[in-house]
Amino acid sequence: MHGPNDGLSNVKVDGSGMRFGILCATFNFDIVDALRIGAVQGFTNHGVAAKDIHTIWVPGAFELPVAALALAKSGKVDAVVALGAVIRGDTPHFEYVSGGAYTLPLASSPSTPCNKHSTGAAQKAIKAKRQQLGQL
Repeated sequence: MHGPNDGLSNVKVDGSGMRFGILCATFNFDIVDALRIGAVQGFTNHGVAAKDIHTIWVPGAFELPVAALALAKSGKVDAVVALGAVIRGDTPHFEYVSGGAYTLPLASSPSTPCNKHSTGAAQKAIKAKRQQLGQL
């Protein structure tokens, strides 16, 4: 079985000194909170200090792109993670929310990445930040 992270097991990621914003949708709280806990654990496992991880809650997944764009432009964090859970039901609500939440960042800013299955994004962001700081 092959996965998107094949060949990356030996990659060392050091996030020390970086600031992360985690945006979380309150709708489907239990699912999103479990994702948040995993994200925080992943960051701290790679050297990010707890004080440099900021969690911000928004009402739902539809609000995530606008909040992510605002947080990214604020300069208060080096990277933004947006976490939401939209569950398909019997109404078209799923399509409205997931479609808007996925496409709005692309329409809002060409420099805002939006990829449901991103691989290596954290490593690229860290490398870019370190280059910016003159550490590479």
